[in-house]
Amino acid sequence: MCSSLVGDKKYFLGNIENGFTLRSLENPIYDNCKRCKYFNNCRKICPSRAIMNKVENELSKEDREMRKACFYIVKNQRGEI
Repeated sequence: MCSSLVGDKKYFLGNIENGFTLRSLENPIYDNCKRCKYFNNCRKICPSRAIMNKVENELSKEDREMRKACFYIVKNQRGEI
């Protein structure tokens, strides 16, 4: 489980005394992602990051560029992803 959304009542799952309920979060694929050369390696973003970084129904440019940079580094260091 990810703690990124802790404190946001919209994503409250329960507590140890009363139990909890697991629920799936939407994990969208944005148009910019579909056109990215790393799409087959990355595919989607963490749902909580998508929620926190969403800007007008798209992931932030900074988040997209950070992910691309990570794949670029791995590819250059290992020769593959």
